[in-house]
Amino acid sequence: MAVSVAIDGYSGSGKSTLAKQLAKKIGYLYLDTGAMYRAIALKVLETAGTDFSVSDISKIVRSTTLTIEQNDSSGNRIILDGKDVSDRIREPDVAGIVSPVAAQPQVRLFLVSLQRKIARGKNVVLEGRDIGTVVLPRAAFKFFVTADINERARRRFLELQEKGIKSSLDDVKKNLAERDHIDTTRETSPLRKANDAIEIDSTNLTQEEQLNTVYRIIRKSLWEKSIPVYWLYRGIVRIVVKLFFGLEIHYQNFEAVRHFSGLVASNHCSNIDPPAVGISVPFGMCYFAKEELNTNFIMKLIFKKIPMLWVNRDNPTPASIKQTIDALQDGRPLLVFPEGTRSPDGTIQQAKPGAGMIACKAMVPILPVYVEGTYDILPKGASMPKFHKVRVYVGTPYKLETSSFSGKSKKETYQLASAEMIERIIAIKNNKLR
Repeated sequence: MAVSVAIDGYSGSGKSTLAKQLAKKIGYLYLDTGAMYRAIALKVLETAGTDFSVSDISKIVRSTTLTIEQNDSSGNRIILDGKDVSDRIREPDVAGIVSPVAAQPQVRLFLVSLQRKIARGKNVVLEGRDIGTVVLPRAAFKFFVTADINERARRRFLELQEKGIKSSLDDVKKNLAERDHIDTTRETSPLRKANDAIEIDSTNLTQEEQLNTVYRIIRKSLWEKSIPVYWLYRGIVRIVVKLFFGLEIHYQNFEAVRHFSGLVASNHCSNIDPPAVGISVPFGMCYFAKEELNTNFIMKLIFKKIPMLWVNRDNPTPASIKQTIDALQDGRPLLVFPEGTRSPDGTIQQAKPGAGMIACKAMVPILPVYVEGTYDILPKGASMPKFHKVRVYVGTPYKLETSSFSGKSKKETYQLASAEMIERIIAIKNNKLR
């Protein structure tokens, strides 16, 4: 089944670069719809000038031949009436007229039809201003990219400088503001975020961080759809825990974790902790398991449909470490316990370097979680559970800043990374997300 990705957003937000890099990374067809509107704007400029009329637009649309050629290095080459205009359409005079031209219903009707035709039945990444709302309203994935206008102006100014196009930063910012106003207020297909789109604020993200964020969301979702039995198990366990242990789930910011992909770091004082965390977060997760459990028939039967990473806890192999990093970078969230093992008395113990090593190698976001009450149900060494309320507090994701570990050895760095996870878990415990 074909998978379509719709990326909308403001001019200069980085959506074109994101779409181009994403399509290459996942092997999908890339279509720069904004370039198609620029091509029509160029023809309007050269045919009717800036003072164009509706009749001018109608004639131009009827006489236009527009084709898109894929290019591995530059993304799309735009062929207008047999001529490659890929570079010409990026110049300031075209940028100055593209929004009013794109607002014309005849232009949008012509290009939306062409875009749908190109995308039909293919794995595609389309970017523009109305992809998720008009062109591909049923796209499998929708993203809306935004950024502070000052940052967008800076990026566009540098882009023009690199191409040798003269302009001032103030002029670029003014042009962006004008385009934002026209794009968001036009009557036909205005720029807006689709209700089911995921917003990506790229103001403080590098291109690589922006790409990895979107890539992991897509890969996580596709992976979650491939493990339906996991969701059945999860639903059953959640009902049982809610009924018998009065499960309460508290989020610091639900929207911030709804599409989370990375390391989930929790305190650990009971065997109930992994399922307690798993049924509390709004996404699927992978779990670590000791290799020796994989040789037990009953354990293999229980874990068969659960995403497990089998490791030798005392002596992890390079292959198992690589498997872990690959899973995280491919968008599969993974539960880790920075304490390394269960607490003997229910209190949070000192961090061990293992979780920090994974965090430093994978460089993915980290989500701190505090679990309360599971030790009272099944403390270490107990054979039968007791009844006690379970509360799970889900914090806000954070990014590991390795620059703060400058000058430290690898072992020290890993230890500090794990210690930071513990500190954030303790902060949740002390404040209970207040």
